[in-house]
Amino acid sequence: MQKIREKIIMKTRSPFAHSTLVLGIMTAMGTTVAGQAAQLEEVMVTAQKKTESLQDTPVAVTALSSDELQTFSIQSSQDLMQVVPSLQVSTQTAGDGGGSATYFLRGMGQQRSGNGSEPAVSLYIDDIYYPTIQGAMFQLVDFEQVEVLRGPQGTLFGRNSIGGAIRYSSVKPGEEFGGRLQLNAGEYNRLDVVGAVNIPVTDRFKLRLSGGRLDRDGFVDYQQRSGKAGAQETSLIKLQARYEPTDTLTLDFSADYLEDELDGFAYTVPNVNASAVFPFVYNLSAPPAQRYTGDYASDCFFCQYGDYGSQANGQEREEFSKNETQSINFIATWDVSDRVTLKSLTGYFDVASDSFTDIDGSPWQVLDRVNTQEIESFSEELQLTYDNGDNFHLTGGLYYFESERDTQILSALFAVPLGVSVRAYDKLETTSIAAFLQGSYDITQDLNIIVGYRVNRDEKDIAIESGAVAVGSDSDSWNSNVFNAKLSYHLTPDIMAYGSVSEGFRGGGYNPATIPASGGERAFTTFDPEDLLSYEAGLRMTLLDGALRLNPTVFLMEWDNVQVQRVIGADIQLQNVGDAELKGGELELQYLPTDSLLVYANAAYLDARYTDVYQEDPNAVDRDSPFQRAPQWTFAAGATYTLHLGTGATIDTTVSYNHQDEQWSTPTNSDRLLLPSYDIWNARMSYISPDQSVEVALFVTNLTDEEYAVGGVDYSVQTAGPQHYDIGRPREWGASLTYNF
Repeated sequence: MQKIREKIIMKTRSPFAHSTLVLGIMTAMGTTVAGQAAQLEEVMVTAQKKTESLQDTPVAVTALSSDELQTFSIQSSQDLMQVVPSLQVSTQTAGDGGGSATYFLRGMGQQRSGNGSEPAVSLYIDDIYYPTIQGAMFQLVDFEQVEVLRGPQGTLFGRNSIGGAIRYSSVKPGEEFGGRLQLNAGEYNRLDVVGAVNIPVTDRFKLRLSGGRLDRDGFVDYQQRSGKAGAQETSLIKLQARYEPTDTLTLDFSADYLEDELDGFAYTVPNVNASAVFPFVYNLSAPPAQRYTGDYASDCFFCQYGDYGSQANGQEREEFSKNETQSINFIATWDVSDRVTLKSLTGYFDVASDSFTDIDGSPWQVLDRVNTQEIESFSEELQLTYDNGDNFHLTGGLYYFESERDTQILSALFAVPLGVSVRAYDKLETTSIAAFLQGSYDITQDLNIIVGYRVNRDEKDIAIESGAVAVGSDSDSWNSNVFNAKLSYHLTPDIMAYGSVSEGFRGGGYNPATIPASGGERAFTTFDPEDLLSYEAGLRMTLLDGALRLNPTVFLMEWDNVQVQRVIGADIQLQNVGDAELKGGELELQYLPTDSLLVYANAAYLDARYTDVYQEDPNAVDRDSPFQRAPQWTFAAGATYTLHLGTGATIDTTVSYNHQDEQWSTPTNSDRLLLPSYDIWNARMSYISPDQSVEVALFVTNLTDEEYAVGGVDYSVQTAGPQHYDIGRPREWGASLTYNF
């Protein structure tokens, strides 16, 4: 009975701790005591590097537990956008392979990796900074909680948190021996085998081993040969150890390895321009039977022309992307006293990726690209917290980060009569140091003020080769200081209002692809950091004796030195193109009428526009250019009902819905594509045994088999000829069996 009670309490946590608009109904798993009405369970978050209730936190944050991720069929990072407001997650297959996850929050993100840019949404795994969007399309296996913080988080989380931060927290080693084994099977030969086991070696030393293998076939037809593009294979293993030598000292160690591979990219090419630069040159010497023409467009919008014997360096190759990630993390937590805690967070990541992309989308070698990249990073954060146990809390620290990125791009083109290969290689070293301090003070029992400040310095060194010739090196540095101030007031014990002013920044850098200037000398061009000033206000309301939660938020953000990737001839550069204003609102409502039913509603609105453009360019950005991955409206809906059987078992039935407005795929006029709006329905029904040791579920994702695009690039005007639309997965039925021991 105790386990059942714990299960009910756990499930009460809403997956929409604070969201975009989402309308819907979801499982109620509330608590009913002595005839009292059901109450929403309190949601705890660590958005400010301390544990506190969501309703007392003056930050726009969504927290998702492991149970909620499963209930709503959230299997990967990309699925998070179906339940998290203002979040867009996709891949950029046409540019540098399908392994890079493009995260956008409130219209701010990173278009692609390997072009010198930094993320605008910082990623943290167990509080350690993940240094790249390569390999960042995570399979959500054995995560205890995912928190998505919207808006600039520069004071506590530093550089590249201008749009927000996403924190993935692993399940930690437990006190008792036990584990979990899960099998998922479904359409497209899907077969997932994942598991975890806790091993308490002694009272003070515990281990946890987790891992799995996830496979599924492709889903987009090749048109000139058999098979389907989009197959994915993922293998992962993680070892964690927790040692508590004393009651005041905890040592956490983790090491993991992940390998993820995409076989063929799921895209469609509805339009081809054979007069673009590369097809035009190619056709000058190509025999008639091998001419690049409009025939290489897809037969329909949501189907693909594949890599039919595409020739690269004399070998037939299919498009692919492969990522290998290795990490070692060590966290030491020392409770110096009842009021003072000292923490050391040390992290190492090695992310290696390889991809092959047939950008022209035809059987001929018009423009193929091989991209190899490796990023090694090391970070160390010393963090000190003080709490006087009454009305004052202080968090401060020192931070050090260094990374080395090695990138090699081999472009093969014009294979008739002689192929041309162009190799570009660059090594970029980054060193960042920072110090931060944030204090929280209760002026009265109801009035709280938070003030924080961070100083940061980035240094970058770059060396570039073109072909086998070293063409030069350079170094530069940037300083960025940010602050935040928040004031919150409890109008009643259950209603909190807050207002905040926060700054954020994204690091500056080099353009590694910059072409030689006249005379053969390298023109090292840099771009400056972005700066953001954000004003935010909101209410956190718990009403009807805890059965209703209503959380509206509004924001206005002034964004300076916006970094945009643009094409200049045959070169790709990042430039600071202008200033912008982003404003909008988010609303979340949750209502628990009974202990078996929860009704919720969430929605988000975003208005993003340029206020100043430094140099208007019809092929790049002008005052009227739309922002990429910034839909005006997004909302979702869902329903979960829990049926309590007389045996003590339960049956959970969940239906969820997500709507995305139309949005643009890239920021520049010459290569952007309009991605149509779409609606996704998911459903899941699960039987949970009385002792909760067994769960059997049937599920379906994309129930209506909606055809939709999640990304894209238009190469039809300036370069390779085709329009690439990246395609989302179709309807997929499946079954799941989970055994807890």
